[in-house]
Amino acid sequence: MGASAFTGNWQRHESRLTLNAHRTGSILIGANAVDGETWSLTWQPVGRGITITIGTQTDKSGAGLDGYLSHGQVVTGELGTDSTNTMVLRTHGTGTNNSETLSWCSSTYGSSPECGA
Repeated sequence: MGASAFTGNWQRHESRLTLNAHRTGSILIGANAVDGETWSLTWQPVGRGITITIGTQTDKSGAGLDGYLSHGQVVTGELGTDSTNTMVLRTHGTGTNNSETLSWCSSTYGSSPECGA
């Protein structure tokens, strides 16, 4: 798949990932209705997936996320299908120990139970 398959807005419960065509974007990770952080990012296609580099924190609400994301953190991602054959973006490398995998949905491909409520 080409880079355009990754471009656009991706969502999961309390979170949003925007990947712009010019290889910039943003990520909002929410822990609940009050606590969350928004960060700038750059991204690039690598093989069959993408590499995302976290930039600068642009917003923090409530207590934030206490180290869930950090400047320079590298997150990888690839497209895959869930149990209902819906395309999702799976990212790897978030969390305080960089080992969390998240599934993201796009309106282009439809919703998935993997992306949360």
